[in-house]
Amino acid sequence: MEIEDRSTWPRNFLEIATQKKQLIIAYHKFKKDIEFRSIKNVELRYNPPLNPFKAEYQEVIWQTEKLLKPNNFVAYHCTKLIDYEIENIKRNGMKILSKELVQERLISAHQHGYLLKEEFDYLINSQDINEILHNKHGVRTERICFFANCSLLRNDINGIYRFFRSWGGEGVYWGHENDKNIALTLKKLGTPCILICSIPVNDIEHYSSSLAERFFSNLIASDIENPEPPSVFEMYIRRNLDASEIIEVVELQTPKFCELTDYNNWDKYYKDD
Repeated sequence: MEIEDRSTWPRNFLEIATQKKQLIIAYHKFKKDIEFRSIKNVELRYNPPLNPFKAEYQEVIWQTEKLLKPNNFVAYHCTKLIDYEIENIKRNGMKILSKELVQERLISAHQHGYLLKEEFDYLINSQDINEILHNKHGVRTERICFFANCSLLRNDINGIYRFFRSWGGEGVYWGHENDKNIALTLKKLGTPCILICSIPVNDIEHYSSSLAERFFSNLIASDIENPEPPSVFEMYIRRNLDASEIIEVVELQTPKFCELTDYNNWDKYYKDD
């Protein structure tokens, strides 16, 4: 199922959500009204009135959340891969970010002739890589991250182009994008790819207690401005991704890559940076 394509939503979930749409809207309208009034009325920030729709709203969440759990969620992982890495991922799946994975990728790139010895030595001993692998700049290790929304690939160029610009993922290029010693090498390596994946809902983590609420936010997007939690979000899993869970690896310059990202209309800055 895809959050932006209601034809893929579980039928029983969509039926209940549609039936309860006015309740969902009423709950969010009341919530937004209190938030707006609390800008001037500080007391409302600390002692807001009870939302009269909250109990029934929470009951709908409980009913619908369990209807999503047996399903798989379509998500998107953006990265830059060398040709042999693409084939390996198709055969064996994708691993979570770890020190071992980064070392393995650097060694393979060197052995395949993509990194000179001095470039390999520079990266394998990089303090920036060491910091990212010790989560000094936010937790990134022991997980694989995804975009939950296909629309982000077209509408958030500023957010995604870095994943396509430099090889190695955040575990390698972090801190090196403007490093004159290695930046150009990382930009030249690999092919921008989008991995379209199908992930069991039970394995997804997404910085919110309810996935159903994110679907509700999509449902009422034309009625409520910026409902919370947002229907546009990032997610991650804490395990390796099996090859059977990868629907497709979409490479740059294929018609589908251009369709998903509108790449042909990207500003020259993003293409040539």
